[in-house]
Amino acid sequence: MKIDAERIRAFIEAIPKQPWIAKTTRSRWPLHLFRIDDVRSAARILERGSVCSRGRAQELGLLSQDAASPGVIEQSPDWLKDQVRLYFRPKTPTEYRSEGFRPRDALTMGAHRPMPVVLVFDSVALLVADGTTFTNGNAASRAAGRGDSIEFLQSIPFDKVHHEGPLTEPEKREIVFRRCAEVLVPNELDLRHLKHILCRSQAEYQTLANLLSPPARAKYAQLIGVSARVHYRLWSFLDSVDLASERVTFRFSSSSLAPGPFDAVAEISSTTGTVVGRWRNQAFHANSTLVLNLRAISNNLRTYRVTFTLDGSLAYCGSFKAEAELL
Repeated sequence: MKIDAERIRAFIEAIPKQPWIAKTTRSRWPLHLFRIDDVRSAARILERGSVCSRGRAQELGLLSQDAASPGVIEQSPDWLKDQVRLYFRPKTPTEYRSEGFRPRDALTMGAHRPMPVVLVFDSVALLVADGTTFTNGNAASRAAGRGDSIEFLQSIPFDKVHHEGPLTEPEKREIVFRRCAEVLVPNELDLRHLKHILCRSQAEYQTLANLLSPPARAKYAQLIGVSARVHYRLWSFLDSVDLASERVTFRFSSSSLAPGPFDAVAEISSTTGTVVGRWRNQAFHANSTLVLNLRAISNNLRTYRVTFTLDGSLAYCGSFKAEAELL
């Protein structure tokens, strides 16, 4: 640990008592650090048992789906690519620009994170560790300061980092910069201090669970949950899915800022992976309820697996198994 570990601990644990954050829904934020990954990347992290920096992920061939803006990556300093990046808060400005399923003409960053999963870590345990550094704003910006001491940590304006609510035009640039303040861990971060794994909806919770192997699902079952507070939920996503032997009911969030059009595809597969039914709508609007009748496939499907994609990105993955009939 750092030589000033106890001072760092005392400082962080005192922030929730400050008047500007006490008795608000943000009061627990200072005790945690946040990492946002798309669902497939989150599943790989949980299976591997660690989070890799961009450089390490590229070296190991793990960066199969990239949610980062190509323009931002090009402008980022090389040293930053060797850091695992976490934030002092959820709902960062970057996440505002990338969260959710968005039609291709609404991808403002050139990339997006369709189904975000928030990994929540114990902040004190990471901040006091040797090698961990922190910034007072967006780490990719030349304006950001970086340090690892209690003095630097105390200089970060956490009232601005944890600010919530609308912004006036004069304060917007400053607050947005501070909301992106980061904690950096070199190369790779194991999951020993992982506290929560938070999905955006019940449907996405089911999807993450179905992407995990049985051992990983059992290992993290107590940590995986659903929380609206760490997600913006302004763009398209599946809120819930009901699976039955005769139908599948998809319920999308009704409040999407841009519900379509999407190229939507649903596939029904057997337990061996063979596709037995397929539905497609190339001009689909994801803001209401869609019911797929399975009787055309079979009068009584006892088991099946269903996947749903929007513009090729996974929006749902689940399995159905009928309960055994009572004798």
